[in-house]
Amino acid sequence: MAHGLTSETAEGRPHREVQTVLYLEELTDHVEEMDETCQTDAFIDRPPSPLFVPAKTGLDAATQVFDGDVRIMIPPRRSLHSSLSSGGVDPQGPST
Repeated sequence: MAHGLTSETAEGRPHREVQTVLYLEELTDHVEEMDETCQTDAFIDRPPSPLFVPAKTGLDAATQVFDGDVRIMIPPRRSLHSSLSSGGVDPQGPST
């Protein structure tokens, strides 16, 4: 008894249906079903992660400034009327 284009089977060996396409498909009329469940483990509270502090690079340097070492020169103020009447504000300061 021949099955399509195949040759006769050896004595005691039956023919089997074999897929030759690129994907496999289960050849059955019954679809297997089953239910699965899972339970996650209870985790203990973790302490908060520490803040990121970048590693130091290079040398640390400091400058000591004593009271009276720094003098801030504040130029005298001109009135708005004198600035407008003289033609504007001089970027070098008042020339009076």
